[in-house]
Amino acid sequence: MAKMRTRADAEAVIDEAVEEVISEPTEEEVKAAKKAKKKERNAAKKLVKGFMADNVENIDSDVVDALNLLISFKVRKARAGISRTSKTEAIAAKFRDEVEISELDLFAEFKIGRQAMTAQRRMFVKKLAPDERIWVTFNEPEEMYTMVAEGPEAPEDWDGYVPTEAEEH
Repeated sequence: MAKMRTRADAEAVIDEAVEEVISEPTEEEVKAAKKAKKKERNAAKKLVKGFMADNVENIDSDVVDALNLLISFKVRKARAGISRTSKTEAIAAKFRDEVEISELDLFAEFKIGRQAMTAQRRMFVKKLAPDERIWVTFNEPEEMYTMVAEGPEAPEDWDGYVPTEAEEH
């Protein structure tokens, strides 16, 4: 260590050392630290989310709830006995069972309103395999949906959506 010649030299050395210790980080340093922390947290979230998605059936539901509370993402719990069919397939299965369903019953069970059901009626014809297609009409005054036919061919008096040949499966 160099020998101090004057009091001013000693004070300058002390001031420089104190400034290094208590100096605040620059704005760029703060942003870089936040970005690194966010990147690290997202990587950890991705790791936990992947693990939970693969093992959700084997994890206690209390643990899943606790992790969902601590980490800001939701992992779908396994639903015993319920297959993951699409809404279109589930509603089509209900029509095959009941043929005529009220608008209120559809809303109560599937949370689907009139506008969304109009799209679903198109999906019954467009997305389902030709042999599984169902042709559903809506009686507005009675607020009832009725399955009028099933299969690849449209009923004779059908005035709804009909797929083109290019859309056929």
